[in-house]
Amino acid sequence: MIGNEMNIKKDYIANSHERCRQYKVEKGRLYSNKIISGNELFKKLEGKRELIDTAEFYMNNLFNFVKGSDFFVLLTDEEGCILSILGDENILSEAFSLKMVPGAYMDERSIGTNAMGTTLAEVKPLQVSGKEHYVEAYHRWTCSASPIRNSAGEIIGSLDLTGYSESVNLHTLGMVVAAANAIEDMLDIKRYNEELSMAKKFTETVIDSIDEGILTSDLEGNIKTINQHAANMFGYHPDEIKLMK
Repeated sequence: MIGNEMNIKKDYIANSHERCRQYKVEKGRLYSNKIISGNELFKKLEGKRELIDTAEFYMNNLFNFVKGSDFFVLLTDEEGCILSILGDENILSEAFSLKMVPGAYMDERSIGTNAMGTTLAEVKPLQVSGKEHYVEAYHRWTCSASPIRNSAGEIIGSLDLTGYSESVNLHTLGMVVAAANAIEDMLDIKRYNEELSMAKKFTETVIDSIDEGILTSDLEGNIKTINQHAANMFGYHPDEIKLMK
């Protein structure tokens, strides 16, 4: 099993390095070839607000597992643009010195083989460590990343956990995959709740448009539904009537 895993690993690293050569990525590059800031970054972050807000809780939980061990957690969008980052101060300062900041693009074309960009290119969870990175400045890192998908199965981002290369461990990839799956589940729940809320509002609007009193209750006499016309007939606000039996 370990041999098979290593062969698969070598395959996606080799494939990524070949893409980097085609993109003409310089191995001596220090910073991403694309970094946005100012108003452009603001628009990007606002456009991805739901993903950022949903991921925040799980990013904090993931970081708490490795806090004090020189790791940082990154969230990107589907293009590899960093949306959020948090981690231990020492390693985070090194990341910032390489301009790994919100607005920096981590796709392979911009910064070579790395877990974030390569997980988006390969569309699967993976780990990139040491010299497996195409850019030499990233040889210090070990990175584990997983794609994040929406309910339609479309890639909407990636989640990454990065530390120093000597800290490489397959368990970190498992934690990242679990956190990414939790983010996906929460996004689905939020979407489902929004759809329920919209359906409820639509039903209430239709019922309120009827010029006859409509009231429903359960078997114990608790009022479940009442339209505005029925509430007016009784002289109460609909919310007040629902508290009555």
